[in-house]
Amino acid sequence: MNFEEFIKSDRESRNKEKFEGTFLDYLEIVKEKPEVAKLSHKRIYDMVVSKGIEVLKGEENPKVKKIYGNDPIRRYGFFKDDFFGIDKVIMKLVNYLHSASMKGEEARQVLYLVGPV
Repeated sequence: MNFEEFIKSDRESRNKEKFEGTFLDYLEIVKEKPEVAKLSHKRIYDMVVSKGIEVLKGEENPKVKKIYGNDPIRRYGFFKDDFFGIDKVIMKLVNYLHSASMKGEEARQVLYLVGPV
């Protein structure tokens, strides 16, 4: 599926899922399924953390200590097959998502990702 087809199918599905009801109807839906009212930051954070977190400590593993020093490193199972060697960057990203999901200062900031140059 190319990108244009993906956008068209997404727009068609959204038109079918349009909510029509009162605010009280919406509150009933939220009462039944609280995840409906989650912020996007919280949805992404939950998705990342759901695959598990592995904590690497430098004092337990000499290889980890050589690369990262004594700082504990958290590896997220969500990224384990896709990225290698950028654990500190991923930790910063997940910390941003965690703080933003709790409606901290980061929730009002823009996350700007720049690809490889």
